[in-house]
Amino acid sequence: VSAKVSADFNVTCDIVDHSFPNKLQVSEAALHWSEVGTNFMVGAYSSSNTGLLAVIGGLHEIPTVGFWAASESLSDKQAYSHFGRTNPSAGVFPRAILKFISAMGWSNFGYIYHDDANGNAFSTAFHRYAREDNVTVL
Repeated sequence: VSAKVSADFNVTCDIVDHSFPNKLQVSEAALHWSEVGTNFMVGAYSSSNTGLLAVIGGLHEIPTVGFWAASESLSDKQAYSHFGRTNPSAGVFPRAILKFISAMGWSNFGYIYHDDANGNAFSTAFHRYAREDNVTVL
């Protein structure tokens, strides 16, 4: 059995610099895109701006794709119903690092992280997994 499928696509694309100086500009851009009939949004570089786009996109049923936003909070489908990502969430990395530490037979480990939403989420997950794997965080 074979079938021939033909489809026409009409996709609206609007490209904007991802380095929005403030949250108001993110909101204005997302609202503009919903008004002109945008089919989807590609998120900004940061998780915070992408999260804001995803919330507004979700309200207007516009899918938002994050290409770099790694925040674990963006995995919450109740808050971000129309969000998907092309990269793993940040929660994957602490687990992978601790698997490596355990495989090496190390029992003590220190690390430096950035004091922001992503860094704090990483640190929280890292400490949780370290306890499970009997690794002491220095």
